[in-house]
Amino acid sequence: MTRKTMIFVFSFLLLVAGSGNAQESLSLSQAIELGLKNNYDINISKAGVEMAQNQNSQGEAGRWPTLQFGVAQDNTATDFVQTSSPFQPQGIMIQSTLSPSLSLNWMLFEGFKVDISRKRYDKLQFESEGNASIVVANTVQAIILGYYLVSLESERLEVFAKSLKLSRDRYQYVSLKREYGSAVTTDLLLEEGNYLTDSVNYVNQELAYRNAVRTLNTLLAVKEIDKEYTYTDPIGVPVEVYDLNTLEVKMLENNLDLKSKYINQSIVKYDLELAKSEMYPKFSLGARASNTWGRVDQSNALFLDQSTREFVKLPAENQIAQTNNINYALNFSLTYNLFSGRRINTAIKNAAIREDIGNIEIEKMTLSLRNDLYTNYDNFVFRKRIYGINKRKLEAAELNLSVTEDKFKLGAINSFDFRTVQLNYLTSALQELNSRYSLVESDISLMRITGSILEVYQ
Repeated sequence: MTRKTMIFVFSFLLLVAGSGNAQESLSLSQAIELGLKNNYDINISKAGVEMAQNQNSQGEAGRWPTLQFGVAQDNTATDFVQTSSPFQPQGIMIQSTLSPSLSLNWMLFEGFKVDISRKRYDKLQFESEGNASIVVANTVQAIILGYYLVSLESERLEVFAKSLKLSRDRYQYVSLKREYGSAVTTDLLLEEGNYLTDSVNYVNQELAYRNAVRTLNTLLAVKEIDKEYTYTDPIGVPVEVYDLNTLEVKMLENNLDLKSKYINQSIVKYDLELAKSEMYPKFSLGARASNTWGRVDQSNALFLDQSTREFVKLPAENQIAQTNNINYALNFSLTYNLFSGRRINTAIKNAAIREDIGNIEIEKMTLSLRNDLYTNYDNFVFRKRIYGINKRKLEAAELNLSVTEDKFKLGAINSFDFRTVQLNYLTSALQELNSRYSLVESDISLMRITGSILEVYQ
């Protein structure tokens, strides 16, 4: 196989490597729906919400009494080998008891702890639901950017494929001219080098595309990690016109992270109230009922007969003795902590400090979010301008490439000039794609920080 034939075969393999059978189509909305259903982080957060809902009950807060049932069974065998009294029985006596019992304990008052705990569990459930919303929002954002990244890498691949085709066609053209003696070997080697360079670029871009597909499939929890779809939604250009003041108001009202922080702060307040509840007395009620059945086997025991002064067995009807006792108990308990080494006061002070820390953290988060908002807003505005410039630049580069290609075939320009124009087109096309993706990324970031991403995409 000649060198020229090997290059053509290599070119063919490159351009058909990504082709395959008909693929299942996947729109952005379908990708989000699939991710919301299958994403592992979302399913874990749903389980966390379910746990918080189960915990949010009157019983967990201590509202209701505890009722316990128990059964005790005891067997004792006593062998009277040597006794200290002549009147005690001799031999073996077996005793058995069975005692079922029912006990109730109820904390009637514990410094309003039940009501405080109930409200705290409400907030814990809200916090869990808020954290789940954050996970959903982050996942939706990642899916959108992951989907558009696949589209970006796919369009980049098309750009590199176009550049590769141009280099291949030019190599074939110069090779044909050399056969007829109108081109020298250095011209052919130059075109071959350009063609091989574009081949490497194409292979690297194909790898980037495959990695983007795997990343998206991981977000969607698609077990067939290399599965490719026909991605029907290209990277669009956002047309929204944002007002910074309006965005800031929406952020302060709807940002999911800030909402979660406020809920967490309310939980800290209830922790302070729980610490203060330890200063109150505690009043509890206890009740118990039990029934004890007993059985004494005296068939192997000897008892002193007062008339004969000898040890004899009891009559058969008296050898087995049975008992039955029923016991009831009702008690009340009042306790008040007079001194505990100032542990209660320390707990109250620390809870108050944690509340102050929470307020500081809210201020810190608010300032950080404002910084992120202003940064993303500027990114959106300036990237929109950059995209407009790159779009116009690409239009000019495409026209220049078309004109230069005709001039090259007519011999009006040399290979060096054509390669310069080709590289300029390649750079312009990639810059246009990158600026379009960056613009969409800024738009999605603004939606996420203002809390509107779930309204738009869920």
